[in-house]
Amino acid sequence: MDLQPSTRRSKHRAAFARRAARRYHNTLNGLEEYYYNGPAGYEAGYTAGLNAFNFDELPGARWFNVDKTQRFVDDNLWLGLALAAAYKQFKDPFLLLRAEQTFKMAMAEWVPGEDMGGLRWMQDLPGVPVEGRALVSNAPAITLGIQLYLLTGKPEYLNWRPGAGVEDLFAWIQLRLRNEAGLYADNINEHNDVGPEIWTYGQGTVIEALQHLNMANPQKYPLAMAVDLTKKAFVFFDTLDKNLLQRQNPHLPDGYMDNAFNGIFFEKVLALAEATHDPDFTELVKSKLHERVRRLEPMYTSLQDQAGALHLAALDYPYAVELAKRSAHA
Repeated sequence: MDLQPSTRRSKHRAAFARRAARRYHNTLNGLEEYYYNGPAGYEAGYTAGLNAFNFDELPGARWFNVDKTQRFVDDNLWLGLALAAAYKQFKDPFLLLRAEQTFKMAMAEWVPGEDMGGLRWMQDLPGVPVEGRALVSNAPAITLGIQLYLLTGKPEYLNWRPGAGVEDLFAWIQLRLRNEAGLYADNINEHNDVGPEIWTYGQGTVIEALQHLNMANPQKYPLAMAVDLTKKAFVFFDTLDKNLLQRQNPHLPDGYMDNAFNGIFFEKVLALAEATHDPDFTELVKSKLHERVRRLEPMYTSLQDQAGALHLAALDYPYAVELAKRSAHA
């Protein structure tokens, strides 16, 4: 006997939920293969083991060895933010545990010394002494710390030791990495020399950090600070873009330079625009994103740029539909 439509829909939803749960657990299990508990954190990748291609091994045997020589602080912070977001969705305490562990791993990388400070870009493991610090190994720590505080209520995520907390970290970023134009440099080396690079996604991480600091202390960190940084970033990268177009440089056709970085940047500024409830600022952000998407090529020579192009197009899609509707009613 045929099932009633409501029964078929119910079975379809149940099957979809089972597939979604299976994908979630498979993804989490795969992520765990990168986790190493000595000290806790996620490794950068795998190296092939001696028996990597011995197909006679028992089912389930690990064919790759985790690489314990490289552990990047920024990678762990990105993962921590993803784990915190997943915890909000799935309410799995294990996700929150891992998010907390990644945060604590990053906090252990504070570079001591009166003239130093900041979190290392790479963990200081035996044989790998690294004192270089990156904007993206510091600003996301502010965001993750505030998110963990909001999730757990534990004050140590705002201030993890005397003189070291999310506001101290932001003060260090302001002191060491902010330039005269009000933008943020990508990195500072072990000699405290600041690198010349200014990247879109670096500005995006500071914008997101400011938005979270606003949640903790709106009087001290008004959203106007993040809006101002966004507008300064647009001016800077638009100027680069204009200069490149005038020179017709075939090697760098876009002043925003990197699709993957731009995807992160626009994801953060779109979130900021939503929080401001300012229609003029929101229109500015969406129009800038749309311009980037209009300039995308159908094919890039790197997977990073190709994936970034997809990210940008996905972010732009709602606005593109909105523009089409405006045109239809004009």
